[in-house]
Amino acid sequence: MKESVIYTMEVLVCSGLLLLAYNILLERRVSFLVCRIHLLASTAAAMIIPLLDIPVWAAETGYVATATYAGDIAAEIVEAPRAVFTPRNILLAVYLAGTALSLALTLYQLLKIRRIRKSGALAGNGRPRIVRAADDISSFSFFGTIYIGRDTRDEDLQAIIAHESSHIAHRHSAERVAMELMKAAMWWNPFAWIAQRRLAEVHEYEADADVLRGGYDINNYIATILKSLLGYSPDIANGLRDSLTKKRFKMMTTPKSGRYALLRTLAVAPVVAGLLCTFSFTAKATDYRTDGTKTESSVAANQRPATIRMAVTDEKGAPLGGVKVVADGKEYTTDAGGRLTLTVDNTASVELSREGYKTVSPQFSWSGTNTDNEIDIKIKMVPDKSDEKYEISMTMVSTGSGQNKSEIKTVQKEDKEAYVYVDNMPTFGKDGDLNSFRTYVMSNVRYPAEAMKRKITGKVVVSFTIDESGKLTDVKILQTPDQLLSQEVIRVVSQSPAWAPGKQDGKAVKVRLTIPVDFKLDGADKNTEASDYSQKPRNSIDEISVVGFSPR
Repeated sequence: MKESVIYTMEVLVCSGLLLLAYNILLERRVSFLVCRIHLLASTAAAMIIPLLDIPVWAAETGYVATATYAGDIAAEIVEAPRAVFTPRNILLAVYLAGTALSLALTLYQLLKIRRIRKSGALAGNGRPRIVRAADDISSFSFFGTIYIGRDTRDEDLQAIIAHESSHIAHRHSAERVAMELMKAAMWWNPFAWIAQRRLAEVHEYEADADVLRGGYDINNYIATILKSLLGYSPDIANGLRDSLTKKRFKMMTTPKSGRYALLRTLAVAPVVAGLLCTFSFTAKATDYRTDGTKTESSVAANQRPATIRMAVTDEKGAPLGGVKVVADGKEYTTDAGGRLTLTVDNTASVELSREGYKTVSPQFSWSGTNTDNEIDIKIKMVPDKSDEKYEISMTMVSTGSGQNKSEIKTVQKEDKEAYVYVDNMPTFGKDGDLNSFRTYVMSNVRYPAEAMKRKITGKVVVSFTIDESGKLTDVKILQTPDQLLSQEVIRVVSQSPAWAPGKQDGKAVKVRLTIPVDFKLDGADKNTEASDYSQKPRNSIDEISVVGFSPR
């Protein structure tokens, strides 16, 4: 809903400034054609400019490294079906109702014109077509047909037909219909209504000027206009109507100056350029990697916080208090009842630890546009030396819905053939620690272009085994927001060279590692503090963040 409000405000600003530029620079000062083009184009531009994302300049971003243990369990939360009567849906319903009403009024006018044509009599077979209406209406034209009131005097016909023929020749009806459609799409925008009235004025001014250029006496023509004020004339049509009479008389009797017309027209360009710079130009991200290379992209951020209500129990289901919880770099502790409420970003790293119990480190993420997310998470921890599986169950709740919408339960799957903790962990590269592997992944993972185009973010959790010979095997994706991100992580991990096997009791053994790679479309936090590696489990490997950037 926030995005809709921002878009609405941006449309209003664009509409207001473009209309102000018309009033100051163009109205009655340049050709009618330029005025018509500006009014139509500016109304459309006000809707389009806030929607554009035009990458222009580069903005530097970096990687965020947050120390967290990825563990052997990964749970992905899928956003639940949303409630029907949300503020966003209510506003959408109001907007659609207003648009439908505007279109219905336009259709009503078209039907009235059709009824006038059917009930009237066709006068001659020439072009344009002339219909003598059965009722006393104010003369008007619509596309290629001129409608003349029943009681219109013959001495006024020539001037009226000349006026309406001008509307037809300049295709004013098509412009009026186009403006009506845009006004229906922006019925809530007062500047769109003003632009419609300004366009009607220009049409009348242009038709009047054509009539007078044709040699008609101005006094007789003004008299004809005054006699044509009574009767029905649809707003969507072009006609001799009273709402513009005073302005038209002033326009006809005031000398016109075309000085600086070209400069006035060109002066609108800076206004449009300023609006594009303000609402459309975006930054191209420059991701500086540890190998010195960089890539550029133009993407939008999608960070959505959520409230987590956590309940922690022991292996028997009794509340477990005093559990240390690290979430997004902040430390918390469960109360005596094993409960904790905290707020995390849309991609979260949560670690639970307590002396005598196995560390639990779920990785999860969610996506979508709803910003009011609540998660109920129940975690059962087991003793450090226990062979029992710990369990995590999560439920996504839509705020205000009053009921649980979806539930995912994930149980730890222990690898019977591979160790998770050993005396000597596998080593990678020259430095011989897991941080070297983190550097390798950060240097080689590339944010997939298609993923950035589709604004896909989230955490990919990958596990793999280093066997007794140091060979990397059995690559598995435990969690992913999209296959595009999974494929890139698998590519880099599978191609990693130079592993040395882990050892238990002096013997080379298989060791399974789990690594989170977080794909973000936002700027890195340069103030992130260094993680305390000494407090991490022995097989800890830092979270790897691949960052794209867009200020919009």
